[in-house]
Amino acid sequence: MLGIGKWKFYVDVFLFKGYITLDVTEKDGEYSFEPSLEGFNDDLNYEILDVKVKGNTLIGTARATLMPGNKVVVATLEFKDDCCYGVVDLPYYGRLNLGKGEKIG
Repeated sequence: MLGIGKWKFYVDVFLFKGYITLDVTEKDGEYSFEPSLEGFNDDLNYEILDVKVKGNTLIGTARATLMPGNKVVVATLEFKDDCCYGVVDLPYYGRLNLGKGEKIG
């Protein structure tokens, strides 16, 4: 199972400064993500549309009401050993490099 577990990334951009935690799960061959933002207690109101596996990479698309116009967000997570490297393509912002995430669970 590719990348199953909880991953923590530190982000420092004008949109957000702090830790993003991403819980990657798999059930019956279907992958899913559950994101959380440190200090953000409101519901993120997102819907996972699709998650694809390409080698050691998961590519997920989601729709989030936090994004203006309820646009689609694309997250790419590449797993190498015990590390995860993440990039999120955000509408109106562009590419957000999550950098190297550490497995915390």
